[in-house]
Amino acid sequence: MCLYLASLREKSPEKLYTGEGVVGNVLVDPTAKIGKDCRIGPNVTIGPGVTLANGCCIKRSTLLKCSTVKEHAWLDE
Repeated sequence: MCLYLASLREKSPEKLYTGEGVVGNVLVDPTAKIGKDCRIGPNVTIGPGVTLANGCCIKRSTLLKCSTVKEHAWLDE
């Protein structure tokens, strides 16, 4: 996924997610819900219907359809 996100950064950077707490290449489906004070990236893909509660830290991970991540969870690879 890392290579795909790097390619996307070069070819279509507008498709990558930007915002507070985002670092590096992050792809987020428009239906995903992201809580407050989350830190996301680098190299993260968030699928449709995913819910991130407040304070999550997600690095080098792919979250599949309808996943839920609880408050202050830490995901790395």
